[in-house]
Amino acid sequence: MTDDVEHEGEGGGPLPEWAVRIQELTAKAGLPQAELARRAGMSRDAYNRYFRGLTRPPVKQLIVLAELFGVAPTDIDPDRAGLVALEDASHRSYEEMAGGPLWRSQQLYSLSPPSSGDPLKARLRVDADVPLDVAMSIIAMLQKDPKP
Repeated sequence: MTDDVEHEGEGGGPLPEWAVRIQELTAKAGLPQAELARRAGMSRDAYNRYFRGLTRPPVKQLIVLAELFGVAPTDIDPDRAGLVALEDASHRSYEEMAGGPLWRSQQLYSLSPPSSGDPLKARLRVDADVPLDVAMSIIAMLQKDPKP
């Protein structure tokens, strides 16, 4: 770690682990935040909010930051491992999943941050033909977890 890495949040409390990791990786990169933000395709303000621990990066931005720093997304935010895996898998096409060429590719599902803001949950949208018993199992699982 370097002296450039802060370990206190805005209110004097400890920074979230993901913010500390972003600060460490930023210091290690040796580039200004503005340049890192530009390379990540985000505003400097957004980057700075992640850096200061004010806003947790959405999964897509977490993946972009990880690629920028040459680390795994879970190296930055280990608590979001499941969401990162789902986000990555959501970009697979029918062709990739079937293991061979099909007449078209289509995204089976998408993943986005939950409306509740709970970092351990995700909004999942599915567009796939599945056997009825599988559909009923999914519905049963969703009904077990009441909405906030």
